[in-house]
Amino acid sequence: MLFPLLSRLASILLVGVALVSCTASTTPDERSGRLIGCWFGDDYQPVLRQSVPRLMEHKPDGTFKIEFRPKDRKTQIEEGTYRDQGAKYTTVTRKIDGKSVDLNNQLYTGEYDIKLVANGFMEIYDTRLKVTFKARKVECSPWVGQVSSAQHR
Repeated sequence: MLFPLLSRLASILLVGVALVSCTASTTPDERSGRLIGCWFGDDYQPVLRQSVPRLMEHKPDGTFKIEFRPKDRKTQIEEGTYRDQGAKYTTVTRKIDGKSVDLNNQLYTGEYDIKLVANGFMEIYDTRLKVTFKARKVECSPWVGQVSSAQHR
């Protein structure tokens, strides 16, 4: 009597293990939910050689938009795609101010180490430029004027 009971218990256990192993695993891009939304930062931009306020929006479809507002230049808008791979974050800028960029130019691909994404704060390290960028989560709308209002929060 004990053997059939143990046999049945072992079968149930095997079916359970099989079901768990057959469920969809989390892919790196499914982690991107933590980045979705708008993030405001005011960090040193080596290319512009100055600290620049920026508003970055990550959308659920894997696209991003960044609005840079340098003090002595016109606002610049970059658009592209991103991937959140846990400890790594990559971006590919596809347009600047509505104009397509040369995707073969490595300048438009960003690779970052994610140092922190928690409690409405993000900290990423640009592995090529050797610069840390920090941002805090803010409301996305309205897009126009968000940077200037976010500075005063």
